[in-house]
Amino acid sequence: KGQAEADALARKAEAFAAYGEAAVLDLLVKVLPQVVEAASAPIGAIDKMTVISTDGASSLTKSVAGNVAQGLQLGSDLTGIDLAGLLARLGAAAENGKSKPAVEA
Repeated sequence: KGQAEADALARKAEAFAAYGEAAVLDLLVKVLPQVVEAASAPIGAIDKMTVISTDGASSLTKSVAGNVAQGLQLGSDLTGIDLAGLLARLGAAAENGKSKPAVEA
């Protein structure tokens, strides 16, 4: 069983090397919603809250965004790939695709 798991892991590593950013992007798109959900879960479990802060409730959204950013940074540190930059390029590509007029046949 251990050898089979090691072989599967080696094949995954080869695929990531062969497909580079595309493979990482595919994985990131699948995992990112889970990361955001996990980062926001503690706030979602709050029934009632009183905020005493000069920043107000906006500090909560900043906290969730900070947690997601830290998760992306950790992923970048572990993989050696700039995940935030990869997502930014994906967003820019998607935005460019939306702004282009439809091509008629």
